[in-house]
Amino acid sequence: MGDEAVLRRLEAWRKQDRRLYERVAHTNDKLAGRRREVYRVLAAQLCHAYGAIVVEDMAIPRVTRPGPAEAPTDQQADLARRQARVAAPGLFRSVLATTAKREGVRFISAPAAGTTRMHNACGTHLDQSGARSITMWCPVCEVSFDQDENAAKNLLGTLASATAAT
Repeated sequence: MGDEAVLRRLEAWRKQDRRLYERVAHTNDKLAGRRREVYRVLAAQLCHAYGAIVVEDMAIPRVTRPGPAEAPTDQQADLARRQARVAAPGLFRSVLATTAKREGVRFISAPAAGTTRMHNACGTHLDQSGARSITMWCPVCEVSFDQDENAAKNLLGTLASATAAT
């Protein structure tokens, strides 16, 4: 096979590769647009249904960033990070904040620190890490509770405090 034949095959491969790349890029753009539209609709529904929106002011990039290369591989954590990048929670928070401002709905960004570890029923600060399980145990109340539901109730307490202060 001569140089000309090799060059023709390489050029044909380059053109096909470029078409495939452009198709993937176009599909990704369409999906991102659809996700953004779903977020706009959901944000509008939430703003029409509620008089105030409270979200945790958490560092989303820290949650979605892969761990250090030398850290042991945790497949579940890797999958959760990939899913979080696809879901784009920072984009949703941004769309929600913009929609709330436009609609005149109060938008509160509350500190995320301690929302899981402070038991909303009694105020006990728990030393246990919620990373291992969804449920946590309060030794004062002697009950187990869902840490995410607990965090949401603590955020609602932030709303109540902010409302009482105004």
